[in-house]
Amino acid sequence: MDRASSHGSLSNYLDRANRPVEMARHQLAALVYDIVSGHHKGLKRRLRNLAILMRRAAQTGQRYELPSLAELLALPEFDALRQFLEQRGVAVAALQAVIDEQVEAVRRQG
Repeated sequence: MDRASSHGSLSNYLDRANRPVEMARHQLAALVYDIVSGHHKGLKRRLRNLAILMRRAAQTGQRYELPSLAELLALPEFDALRQFLEQRGVAVAALQAVIDEQVEAVRRQG
């Protein structure tokens, strides 16, 4: 999906630019687009990237966290994502639960 790829690319750029807060936001947006659109190949790639970020954070004694979906959707720059979810009738709380499960599974795999 184009939107997921765009957010993923932007996330990579922001990572290289050492802008972790913005990177995590765009990483979450890409993850959301992949989950909702059923893009399993993209989702697998995002989860692999997430595992790398978690390991990298752990090496410095930190814990990598994504923002909550509600926090992301409250930002004006993610209005298109909010509209995307509304148009598809996606409940934010239910989607957050799916995201949490995916992230925790990656964290457990270490």
